[in-house]
Amino acid sequence: MKKISVLLITGIFFYLATVQAQPACSGIYLTASDFIVGRLYYACAGRSMSKESYYDLLAKSHFFIIRPDYAWRRIDKKDVFAIKGCEGQIVRVFQGINYYLLNPDENILIYKALMNPVSKGNVIKVKYGFSIDSVSEIKDLTIDNLKAAFLNNPRFGVAINANFKDDSDLNSYNKMSKCFELNRVYKDVESIQ
Repeated sequence: MKKISVLLITGIFFYLATVQAQPACSGIYLTASDFIVGRLYYACAGRSMSKESYYDLLAKSHFFIIRPDYAWRRIDKKDVFAIKGCEGQIVRVFQGINYYLLNPDENILIYKALMNPVSKGNVIKVKYGFSIDSVSEIKDLTIDNLKAAFLNNPRFGVAINANFKDDSDLNSYNKMSKCFELNRVYKDVESIQ
């Protein structure tokens, strides 16, 4: 009897050691409304339980298994709105591209996407995007796209022309105000109005 109970306890211990529980701080948002209200669904990436962090697994996986109310579902990555890791980073999945949110607490949200090389010898390209709020579509971070997104704010368009020479200046970070330069300019324009 003692041997059976020792074996049973040992078996339970090894079973629990191999099952990886997802931290409560990471998961996925299925829709924009889930993202707005903070309804985070817990997920595993694929069928294997790797030793990688869940954030890494979720950001790279094409399929998710969701456990709302302990029922498992398989979801295609294109049906996921955003991924959140325990580090606090948020990745929006938009048109099949992972956009890493760089400034969740600012007015104009800026995203960074790493574009993998198409052929051998090419380098990874960095693509920046923006959205006017957390649920709107992500557009390329260009002066023309910003002006088009803020047509109802002509002062901001003038301020963009005055502060930025070309598109590569738009993703600069202002260390003194601890925000992206684009958002500093936007705040300045909004405070005048």
